[in-house]
Amino acid sequence: MKNRDKPRLIEPQQICPMISTGSLAIKRGLSPIVSQIYSDLHRNIQDVFNEYKVAIMTPHYTGDTEDQKLVPKEQWYASPAKPPPSDTAG
Repeated sequence: MKNRDKPRLIEPQQICPMISTGSLAIKRGLSPIVSQIYSDLHRNIQDVFNEYKVAIMTPHYTGDTEDQKLVPKEQWYASPAKPPPSDTAG
C-alpha cells in the first residue's frame, strides 16, 4: 500500500466555522482545511482506482463503448493540471 497524504490534525472549531446568522439559525460551512481534506481524499480514491484500472462510473451511466475510460498515470497531470505539492508523480 502506498503512503498517500499524511493525516492532518485540526482543532474542532476549524471544522465548521460560522458563516452567518439568520433569523432562525446559524449558518455554518466547511472550512478550507476540511474542504482540502475532502479534495485530497477524493483525489487519492480516483488515483487508486486508476492504478488498478477500475473506472468510476456515475449511477446515471447507461452504456459503454469498447474503449477504456481510464487516464494513464503518465497523463494524470497533463497541462493545464499540476501535481499537488506533496505528490511525487512519475
